Amino acid sequence: MSERAHKGFGPTVLAMVLALAACAPNSESVSEAAGRPEDAPTPPVPPPASIAATTDVTGQWDVVSFEGYRPRRLSGTGRAAYADFGRDGVALRIECNYTGRLGRVTDGRFIAEPAGDRVQTQIGCGPERGPREVRYFGFFDRNPSVEFVSVDRLRLRAGQDELILERPSVRRLSYLASMAELQGSWKMLEVSWFPPGGGAAGIGLSEVPTRIVIEGNRLRVRDCPEVDLTFQYTGEGQLRKSGGAALPAGRLDCPGLSDTADGPALPKASDAIRLLHANPLVEKAGDGALLLSNGEYALLISRLSA
Repeated sequence: MSERAHKGFGPTVLAMVLALAACAPNSESVSEAAGRPEDAPTPPVPPPASIAATTDVTGQWDVVSFEGYRPRRLSGTGRAAYADFGRDGVALRIECNYTGRLGRVTDGRFIAEPAGDRVQTQIGCGPERGPREVRYFGFFDRNPSVEFVSVDRLRLRAGQDELILERPSVRRLSYLASMAELQGSWKMLEVSWFPPGGGAAGIGLSEVPTRIVIEGNRLRVRDCPEVDLTFQYTGEGQLRKSGGAALPAGRLDCPGLSDTADGPALPKASDAIRLLHANPLVEKAGDGALLLSNGEYALLISRLSA
């Protein structure tokens, strides 16, 4: 099975797989939407001298390295590798399947509960990723130690094995696109929605003919001038709207932009356009793609050849 919507997922299948990105012991026990591109940035505070409880590390954490291997940050519109801690356990992924572990952090150590029924997707991961994933999931059954390296970085150890985690809002800064890298014509590939209650749903947009064009600080949607805007691009990689009309509350009258979807719990193509007006954060997603996100929606776009 492909990991990206534009390489084979239909809307319904993609929604089912993305929903398992929040495959934690309890939908309320891990971050609200494990696997979403990132949490909203929060002001830094000094880390505690030692980690006493799960509340000290609750939230989203990207995998920086595991056993020396450094995974990519993004997979489609979601995070590729993470350990997101919540009240009752941790949601896990390292570039392939999704699962979770019941447990708690106490006195500087993650204490796993005895293995019971565990929900896990069953995607074929290949000869390298498959064994690594088994070791990664099993790492949390070994009651690893947990310590702060800095306010935004954790180190976990079990025996000789080491896992480094970093807050997504910090890690994404290593993948910022320059203003020059925004320029050109772009094809929409995938849009995902991360509802407040947890989980995720997405649809592929590769068949949508609508194109996004960025020229200087002007963004336009081809054949849909009502949604054109100008923007400022900040040093934190935010595309901040500075001019342009407010979008209508109803249907967008854009040729080629259809809002048909398989169900009410799925995002629509127009949600991708509305995201452009919502001051999205931008980062490089690899293979000539960019991810635009605002915590609620994420849009993957790919550069068109000149």
